[in-house]
Amino acid sequence: MIAGFMGDQYLQEVAQLIVHISQPLEDAYYKALKAASSGWHAQATFAADRSLGQYVRTVHAVLATVQTELSGLHNALRMTRAARRAPPEELPAWAKKELELLRTCRKFATCLASNIWWSNAHYSMAMPDLVATVNCHDPTEMNSAMAHARSLISTIVDAEGRSCADAAWPSLMADLGWNKQQLARESMALLIQSDYDRSNSELKKLAKRLFMGSASTKDTLESTFAFLHRKAATHSTNFKMSDPCKWLYSIVSPYAETGGCPQLYPDKADFDTVLGPNGIPDRTYASDHLFSIKKTILPKPAVLHRPKNIKESKWRNSGPLAQQRAAAAAAYLIRDKDTRWSNVDLCWIGSLFKLGAVFKNTNDEQYILSMGFRKWAAVGYPLEKITHHDQDYLVLQPVPAQRAWQHMVWLTCFELRGPWKLIPCEPALRAFLPTELLNRQLTSPLRIVNAEGLPLLEGALREGVFLTLADLKQLCAMLEIDLPTKGSGKKGRVLKVDICHKLICTLFPQEGPAESRRMVAAMCFNHTRALSENEEEILKCVSQLAEEDRECHEFKKVAQLARTKLQEQDRKRAVKQSRDQDAQPAQPSNPEAQAASAVRAVPKPESEAAPAERRARESAPRQPGQTPNILRDMLRSSKMQEEATLLYNPKYGYKASYPSSLALN
Repeated sequence: MIAGFMGDQYLQEVAQLIVHISQPLEDAYYKALKAASSGWHAQATFAADRSLGQYVRTVHAVLATVQTELSGLHNALRMTRAARRAPPEELPAWAKKELELLRTCRKFATCLASNIWWSNAHYSMAMPDLVATVNCHDPTEMNSAMAHARSLISTIVDAEGRSCADAAWPSLMADLGWNKQQLARESMALLIQSDYDRSNSELKKLAKRLFMGSASTKDTLESTFAFLHRKAATHSTNFKMSDPCKWLYSIVSPYAETGGCPQLYPDKADFDTVLGPNGIPDRTYASDHLFSIKKTILPKPAVLHRPKNIKESKWRNSGPLAQQRAAAAAAYLIRDKDTRWSNVDLCWIGSLFKLGAVFKNTNDEQYILSMGFRKWAAVGYPLEKITHHDQDYLVLQPVPAQRAWQHMVWLTCFELRGPWKLIPCEPALRAFLPTELLNRQLTSPLRIVNAEGLPLLEGALREGVFLTLADLKQLCAMLEIDLPTKGSGKKGRVLKVDICHKLICTLFPQEGPAESRRMVAAMCFNHTRALSENEEEILKCVSQLAEEDRECHEFKKVAQLARTKLQEQDRKRAVKQSRDQDAQPAQPSNPEAQAASAVRAVPKPESEAAPAERRARESAPRQPGQTPNILRDMLRSSKMQEEATLLYNPKYGYKASYPSSLALN
């Protein structure tokens, strides 16, 4: 059976965990689509809730799929139900398998929740997105949002007036970026002028104009023009349509309504008026202006002089990663405002808050699940500790009904030996979970393995974190570790991996070579894991497809990748065999021949030399160097030159190696 791989239990488990863990994200997506198509007021409310942190609830829902019973994930994965007994000291094989699967589920849920949060963080940490909170109808939420906007804008204004010689400061302000954009600048000015009064008429007008209506041009432009194209194709064979007909179909296009834009449709009375005698002035005006390109009045902007240094200006990068860095930069500016941003060169310490790890602040005994680091700051989700029979568990704190955006915790640390500690945890098995936790609808909370925890630096390095070369050198200087003078690079040049080895060997002298290499590989971001897919099986599966399916772009791409990998493997195998044969000395095929070669040949008479030479020439092995070039070119066709590998060996001539894909065809 071609689709027999679908019966693999591991693939079924992976499919179940992807479907169940990503279900909250899918629900949030359809909820956003419904709000976008429900009219202007629903769109304004959705934008306001988004800036107030509605996405934090989606983050909580994704993380809760692994910990709670309501998601149904454990039943879908056929996890063992509660055994009502304590876990044994040595877990059985089935328990180890379930624990490994739960670790995969937790890692996937944490990564997905992290991406959700960081992708929406700029709605609460940047302008003009924060202006959307003015459309909120809850006074408490609006007052909280205005206080946050005041803190953010005042911090940005103070930071713009600061001059700093540190090289990291220009990079920080460049990553912030949005404070130099015109619309964001005008929004900041309007908020300052209104003294952050949510009832200001100009502020309300700006919020309505920005966030009431379609969020993009897809519904009003792209989809409408596609609708006109389809109508023109069904009207005539030459795809022609009159101008009045274009206007009519543009008005009645169904995509404006799905985009949340109310429509006013013409009725029969309107057609009678326009097409009758009373509609002559309207038809004349439309013919002279609306349907005439030359007579249509278009705006004529004034020509402005271009600044001389426009080529030297640095434009802010676009895209989701740039928005995430901007949110992290704004968070750092707010958190480090009291010190006048004197720790800007130590922001990289936040990278020690590894994604998915649990950290504890010894000052306030707060437990945080890290959601990752973005160049200037990290963020985490708060956890609650539950103790049962001397065993501590960590569960997610519920999101409050108001001020959801304040539920997340920004993690900024500027000390290697500060108050933060890494707490080793692992997911608890439902089979050995206490009854008290089962009654709270919990199935797999985090079980604390080491309550004392590990220091932030040592714990993060054991977990595996990435550090840049500049951060690595600064870390060694802070720890008073001398950099190596000779490295593994060309001419003894010191590479990043050499500094990493020196750091790991100094901090962890008792660790073995394998563990040290793992930590060094994480710091250098080296991944040498081989692919687990079977290329031959992929080609066989694709070859059994129907002809039209075999030409599908996705299947064709997969088959091409598998074929390329097979060809590369065959080429490397042939090169290796050739090198091995070159390295081995030539030996006779049997011991008798070896003994005969040791005996010195007896010289023959001159009369017998010619016939012996002729017979030796006839029985001699083929000499590849004597083959004419034209014959050699005939033996190598264009197809063989493209798909076959031809290697030359002076001992036995040419050797052709054909890829496996050629044999399949």
